[in-house]
Amino acid sequence: MAALDDFIALVGLEIPDCPEPIVSHQVITSAQEYCARSSIWQVEMDAETVSPTDPTLDLIPDEGIVDRVELLYVDGDRVYPVGKTTLPDEWTTETGTTQGFIYETESTIRLYPIPVADVSVTGYLVVKPKARGPIPQWLYDNELHREGILAGALARLYRLPKKPWLDLAQATAMGSVFESKISRAAIRVHRGELMRIKLMEI
Repeated sequence: MAALDDFIALVGLEIPDCPEPIVSHQVITSAQEYCARSSIWQVEMDAETVSPTDPTLDLIPDEGIVDRVELLYVDGDRVYPVGKTTLPDEWTTETGTTQGFIYETESTIRLYPIPVADVSVTGYLVVKPKARGPIPQWLYDNELHREGILAGALARLYRLPKKPWLDLAQATAMGSVFESKISRAAIRVHRGELMRIKLMEI
């Protein structure tokens, strides 16, 4: 929890009378949104075999939780998410060459249509911290990410009603910094400058 503790200490310099549990919650919430919107934290999936008898795949990274699939390849061909409402009534039993995937839960996907033979699935996942942490140390050590997550936490804290530190002007200012840092981080991702980690097990 070292990185989370470091963030809590930074917030304490700005809002010293805010209880630590409230600070912790808002820091983690900020980090989750920052990672999800910027796509800065990604993990690479090991090749996984999916069979016709079970066309689903659980996405469980070693650290954090999955926000979404960034890229998915089936036997080397890229496939994209599809919505259930766009599919025919028989989609749950339809077989053929896989054209896409469906989110069954936040961490489980289903290939569509069901492959007629075993297929190899690879790809990249956008990951964010779990609801109770921890926050990866590299998010704190990197100046851009540290400032972005801190600004997001402060923006949320300054908006909390009926608190002695309520300050809507500061909330707006910190919110603008948060948005700016997310945009800059997203540009880095586009340029290939991101924290992409090999996923050992999935």
